[in-house]
Amino acid sequence: MYIFNRFKQPSILAYIVTGILIGPLVFGWVSNTEEIILLSKIGIAFLLFSVGISTDLKQLKKINVSVFVLPVINIILTFLLLMLLKNLFVIDFVQALYLSFILSFSSTMLVAKILLDNFEISSLQGKISIGILLVEDFIAILAIPILKDVLNFSSVLIFTVIGKTIILIVLAFLLNKFVYPVIIKQTFKSGPGFFPTLNW
Repeated sequence: MYIFNRFKQPSILAYIVTGILIGPLVFGWVSNTEEIILLSKIGIAFLLFSVGISTDLKQLKKINVSVFVLPVINIILTFLLLMLLKNLFVIDFVQALYLSFILSFSSTMLVAKILLDNFEISSLQGKISIGILLVEDFIAILAIPILKDVLNFSSVLIFTVIGKTIILIVLAFLLNKFVYPVIIKQTFKSGPGFFPTLNW
């Protein structure tokens, strides 16, 4: 961590390099891959939870429309570039389509971690970054099932994916509106259960 801080690099990069070094691929000090995967999933869940807590969707509405346009333009330009260079990379149309989505989507976890470490998640650039990432994630939700069956592409597949996405959005809205506030309220009421009083 000290070395990366000296070179003004984000802490997340130090974590990644350290994990690679002590993991089974290099020194093998940590070899239980199942536990590593479990811990990584828990860490990602907490990180995204922190982003969700710090994100106000009402504020995102006030951000420039470019937040919604840039991810789409990014995907299209990346796809066109890959199609131009497909002979060089020896890839076909479907592979170019897959790569365009893979290369276009920034890592929400990495960007969020950097913003949180630098206390910039509530700043203008932080809100714009999170807004773009949310749009990219939404496009990914739609794209992944379609890309999975891209060779059997049909209007039924599109409507099925859109329908499932709408159901997920409605469910998330209802949970956020009616369920989570009650849980949080009850949690605050039962504070001593989470933070027991210490008897000195």
